[in-house]
Amino acid sequence: MSHTPGPWAVQEDSYFAPRHGIYSSSGDLISRVVQDADAKLNAAAPELLAFAKAHEAWEADFIMDNECWPLNASGLPVFSESVHEKFLALQQTRNAAIKKATE
Repeated sequence: MSHTPGPWAVQEDSYFAPRHGIYSSSGDLISRVVQDADAKLNAAAPELLAFAKAHEAWEADFIMDNECWPLNASGLPVFSESVHEKFLALQQTRNAAIKKATE
């Protein structure tokens, strides 16, 4: 099963006022909602899904990266530079998706 590709955007839908329409970048109607907050959350769904998938891939890289698991007394993982850079990029993706869903 696949969904309509993002990005999605909120537009006021005067035909069904006071509802909001969620539209794809190609102009297809995805859904209609009444509440502003619901509209924003719906429109952010593709970005939130992309973040979840990217985070899952990052986690797998982190677990499999031998540089993150040095043989030392603490036994705690250490971020390699590449894993840390991916982590910082994920934070930016997450923050942008949350901002779109809530502001």
